Amino acid sequence: MRLFLLLSLLLSFAFAQNATKIASLKEQLNTTRTDTARINLLNRIANAYAQGDSANAYQYSLQAISLANKLNYKIGLADAWLAQGTAQQFRNHLQQALQLFQQSGEIYLQQKKEDDYANTVDQIGKIYYLQSKYQEALNNYEKAEKLYQKRNNLAGLGTVY
Repeated sequence: MRLFLLLSLLLSFAFAQNATKIASLKEQLNTTRTDTARINLLNRIANAYAQGDSANAYQYSLQAISLANKLNYKIGLADAWLAQGTAQQFRNHLQQALQLFQQSGEIYLQQKKEDDYANTVDQIGKIYYLQSKYQEALNNYEKAEKLYQKRNNLAGLGTVY
Protein backbone atom coordinates (compact mmCIF):
# COMPACT_ATOMS: atom_id res chain seq x y z
CA MET A 1 0.00 0.00 0.00
CA ARG A 2 2.82 2.40 0.85
CA LEU A 3 4.49 1.67 -2.46
CA PHE A 4 1.27 2.48 -4.31
CA LEU A 5 0.92 5.78 -2.47
CA LEU A 6 4.55 6.67 -3.13
CA LEU A 7 4.20 5.90 -6.84
CA SER A 8 0.98 7.91 -7.03
CA LEU A 9 2.65 10.86 -5.36
CA LEU A 10 5.68 10.70 -7.67
CA LEU A 11 3.53 10.46 -10.78
CA SER A 12 1.34 13.39 -9.77
CA PHE A 13 4.48 15.44 -9.10
CA ALA A 14 5.84 14.55 -12.55
CA PHE A 15 2.58 15.57 -14.25
CA ALA A 16 2.52 18.84 -12.30
CA GLN A 17 6.09 19.58 -13.39
CA ASN A 18 5.19 18.91 -17.02
CA ALA A 19 2.11 21.16 -16.80
CA THR A 20 4.28 23.97 -15.45
CA LYS A 21 6.80 23.43 -18.24
CA ILE A 22 4.06 23.50 -20.89
CA ALA A 23 2.54 26.68 -19.45
CA SER A 24 5.95 28.34 -19.51
CA LEU A 25 6.57 27.28 -23.12
CA LYS A 26 3.14 28.53 -24.19
CA GLU A 27 3.85 31.87 -22.53
CA GLN A 28 7.08 32.14 -24.53
CA LEU A 29 5.15 31.29 -27.68
CA ASN A 30 3.06 34.46 -27.25
CA THR A 31 6.17 36.63 -27.55
CA THR A 32 8.13 34.66 -30.16
CA ARG A 33 8.28 35.89 -33.73
CA THR A 34 7.34 33.77 -36.71
CA ASP A 35 10.75 32.34 -37.46
CA THR A 36 12.82 29.25 -36.70
CA ALA A 37 12.72 30.02 -32.96
CA ARG A 38 8.92 29.74 -33.08
CA ILE A 39 9.15 26.39 -34.87
CA ASN A 40 11.59 25.12 -32.24
CA LEU A 41 9.24 26.28 -29.49
CA LEU A 42 6.22 24.62 -31.13
CA ASN A 43 8.24 21.40 -31.31
CA ARG A 44 9.23 21.66 -27.64
CA ILE A 45 5.55 22.07 -26.71
CA ALA A 46 4.57 19.11 -28.91
CA ASN A 47 7.25 16.96 -27.26
CA ALA A 48 6.13 18.02 -23.79
CA TYR A 49 2.59 16.92 -24.64
CA ALA A 50 3.53 13.78 -26.60
CA GLN A 51 3.12 11.08 -23.95
CA GLY A 52 0.35 12.59 -21.86
CA ASP A 53 -1.84 14.45 -24.35
CA SER A 54 -1.17 13.16 -27.84
CA ALA A 55 -4.00 15.23 -29.36
CA ASN A 56 -2.36 18.49 -28.29
CA ALA A 57 1.06 17.17 -29.30
CA TYR A 58 -0.35 16.44 -32.74
CA GLN A 59 -1.84 19.94 -33.08
CA TYR A 60 1.35 21.73 -32.06
CA SER A 61 3.45 19.56 -34.36
CA LEU A 62 1.06 20.38 -37.24
CA GLN A 63 1.65 24.08 -36.61
CA ALA A 64 5.40 23.48 -36.59
CA ILE A 65 5.21 21.48 -39.84
CA SER A 66 3.23 24.21 -41.57
CA LEU A 67 5.61 26.96 -40.50
CA ALA A 68 8.74 24.88 -41.19
CA ASN A 69 7.51 24.19 -44.72
CA LYS A 70 6.76 27.88 -45.24
CA LEU A 71 10.25 28.89 -44.04
CA ASN A 72 12.00 25.87 -45.62
CA TYR A 73 13.48 25.01 -42.21
CA LYS A 74 14.49 21.37 -42.68
CA ILE A 75 15.63 20.56 -39.13
CA GLY A 76 12.46 22.13 -37.71
CA LEU A 77 10.42 20.00 -40.10
CA ALA A 78 12.27 16.83 -39.08
CA ASP A 79 11.79 17.69 -35.39
CA ALA A 80 8.07 18.27 -35.99
CA TRP A 81 7.67 14.97 -37.82
CA LEU A 82 9.47 13.24 -34.96
CA ALA A 83 7.15 14.85 -32.39
CA GLN A 84 4.11 14.01 -34.48
CA GLY A 85 5.34 10.44 -34.86
CA THR A 86 5.67 10.14 -31.10
CA ALA A 87 2.13 11.44 -30.67
CA GLN A 88 0.89 8.93 -33.25
CA GLN A 89 2.76 6.14 -31.47
CA PHE A 90 0.96 6.94 -28.21
CA ARG A 91 -2.35 7.04 -30.10
CA ASN A 92 -1.43 3.52 -31.29
CA HIS A 93 -1.35 4.70 -34.92
CA LEU A 94 1.81 2.75 -35.53
CA GLN A 95 1.93 2.84 -39.33
CA GLN A 96 1.58 6.65 -39.38
CA ALA A 97 4.23 6.91 -36.66
CA LEU A 98 6.57 4.73 -38.70
CA GLN A 99 6.14 6.91 -41.81
CA LEU A 100 6.74 10.10 -39.82
CA PHE A 101 9.86 8.67 -38.16
CA GLN A 102 11.19 7.58 -41.56
CA GLN A 103 10.59 11.05 -43.05
CA SER A 104 12.26 12.65 -40.07
CA GLY A 105 15.23 10.30 -40.31
CA GLU A 106 15.77 11.09 -43.99
CA ILE A 107 16.12 14.79 -43.22
CA TYR A 108 18.41 14.21 -40.24
CA LEU A 109 20.61 12.02 -42.43
CA GLN A 110 20.71 14.63 -45.23
CA GLN A 111 21.49 17.39 -42.74
CA LYS A 112 24.18 15.25 -41.03
CA LYS A 113 22.41 15.39 -37.64
CA GLU A 114 23.80 12.03 -36.55
CA ASP A 115 22.45 11.92 -32.98
CA ASP A 116 18.97 12.86 -34.17
CA TYR A 117 19.21 10.31 -36.97
CA ALA A 118 20.23 7.62 -34.48
CA ASN A 119 17.24 8.54 -32.31
CA THR A 120 14.85 8.13 -35.23
CA VAL A 121 16.36 4.77 -36.15
CA ASP A 122 15.81 3.75 -32.51
CA GLN A 123 12.19 4.97 -32.66
CA ILE A 124 11.62 3.03 -35.88
CA GLY A 125 12.90 -0.06 -34.07
CA LYS A 126 10.36 0.53 -31.31
CA ILE A 127 7.53 0.74 -33.84
CA TYR A 128 8.60 -2.52 -35.48
CA TYR A 129 8.76 -4.13 -32.04
CA LEU A 130 5.23 -2.95 -31.24
CA GLN A 131 4.10 -4.39 -34.58
CA SER A 132 5.72 -7.73 -33.64
CA LYS A 133 8.18 -7.38 -36.53
CA TYR A 134 11.05 -8.50 -34.37
CA GLN A 135 13.75 -8.94 -37.02
CA GLU A 136 13.16 -5.41 -38.37
CA ALA A 137 13.15 -4.10 -34.81
CA LEU A 138 16.45 -5.83 -34.05
CA ASN A 139 18.02 -4.52 -37.27
CA ASN A 140 17.08 -0.95 -36.33
CA TYR A 141 18.21 -1.33 -32.73
CA GLU A 142 21.59 -2.63 -33.89
CA LYS A 143 21.92 0.21 -36.39
CA ALA A 144 21.02 2.76 -33.70
CA GLU A 145 23.51 1.13 -31.33
CA LYS A 146 26.34 1.51 -33.87
CA LEU A 147 25.40 5.14 -34.51
CA TYR A 148 25.27 5.91 -30.78
CA GLN A 149 28.64 4.19 -30.22
CA LYS A 150 30.21 6.18 -33.05
CA ARG A 151 29.07 9.41 -31.39
CA ASN A 152 29.83 8.17 -27.86
CA ASN A 153 26.21 8.94 -27.00
CA LEU A 154 25.79 7.04 -23.72
CA ALA A 155 22.21 8.22 -23.14
CA GLY A 156 21.26 6.94 -26.58
CA LEU A 157 23.04 3.65 -25.97
CA GLY A 158 21.00 3.23 -22.81
CA THR A 159 17.79 3.29 -24.83
CA VAL A 160 18.76 0.39 -27.08
CA TYR A 161 19.87 -1.99 -24.32
